[in-house]
Amino acid sequence: MKVKLKDGSSVNTEDKGYTYNKLIKKRLCIWRKNFEESMGGSPLNYSAIADHMFNRFGINTTAVKISKMFDPEDDRMVQVPELFALAQLFDIPIWDICEHPSTVSANMDYESLVKRKDKPFLGVRNVDNDFYNGEYWCYYFKTKHYEGQMKPVDELQLRESKLSIKIENSRTTVILDEMGREPGFEGNLRTSFTLSGNLYLFENTDIAYSFLTDSTGRHAMALMFTYLNISSDVRYYITAAMMTFTANHHRDPLFQKMAIFRKRMDHKNEDTANFIRGILSLNSCPIVIDEESISKMIEDNPVWKSVLTNEKAMTRCLVFSESSVRDSLFKLRDEKKKVEMLLELRRNSLLPAHETIIESDFFSEFIKDYQLKHAKGQEE
Repeated sequence: MKVKLKDGSSVNTEDKGYTYNKLIKKRLCIWRKNFEESMGGSPLNYSAIADHMFNRFGINTTAVKISKMFDPEDDRMVQVPELFALAQLFDIPIWDICEHPSTVSANMDYESLVKRKDKPFLGVRNVDNDFYNGEYWCYYFKTKHYEGQMKPVDELQLRESKLSIKIENSRTTVILDEMGREPGFEGNLRTSFTLSGNLYLFENTDIAYSFLTDSTGRHAMALMFTYLNISSDVRYYITAAMMTFTANHHRDPLFQKMAIFRKRMDHKNEDTANFIRGILSLNSCPIVIDEESISKMIEDNPVWKSVLTNEKAMTRCLVFSESSVRDSLFKLRDEKKKVEMLLELRRNSLLPAHETIIESDFFSEFIKDYQLKHAKGQEE
């Protein structure tokens, strides 16, 4: 994203070569040029500046280090004490040098930066950051009630929805339209159903959440994601926690992940579909993989042969379907005892007892690169 600066120049904050440190150095170069012109072309004396910094501020530096403050191509970081001392020596407006591009149009909510004594422990308010206004594309698994079966991730169907966030009249609403499988009469995708609800923020935990329902109340969904008070797109996707409910009493509430993108993904493409499935799969510790899947992974990528060995496996496991175990307990007449045994089975299961949805920054960087390459391929 290109950001226009006060000096009339612009920087691309998505360019890997761009850094805040280089921006400060470029602004210092502009100041130096103007200053030296006002002095009749006489250049700065870096040795004298270093001496003044030591004598007046007790900052032990050198002429070489001072000169690097004016070299945008040098990797040395501008040190805050040196920068402020330089600004005080030459009466430089420090804000003109240090202003970050993201603050040019920031919609700062100062209430979120203080801990108010009269504030409840868990303050709740509407999400009012205009950056979240707009349309998104969401992807998640279309689940069915597979009684007595285990469905591998590759066999679960991906569903696509269009999510809109609207901030108006002091109210923030979320509208989710699930796209149908088949196109309508005019070729456009039909909507299977529409859910809507308000979007709130738990201020003390930075968690945004919404409870969505359709007009009949037969379908409902709870969404939660980590809220960032930002004014530029620093996240190429958002991982949301999603819980669905239905009026069918045979189905329990189901938790899964939802991947939310600013741009629409070609989820019909096999590579993109595999990429999205990887995001939606719950990252678990431990990871349980059957031998057939391991063999296929090694066949596709020989590197796995030295990684997924029996010696590195924590233990050998037996995999059971809970429904088949429940059916096998039909001879047990005592229903309370039957439930107690099923709870014991769940408690001792390695999976999904330790499932998490935490992902490192490396995941975000990988997904960013993937989308950029995907967009470049479409342009070509």
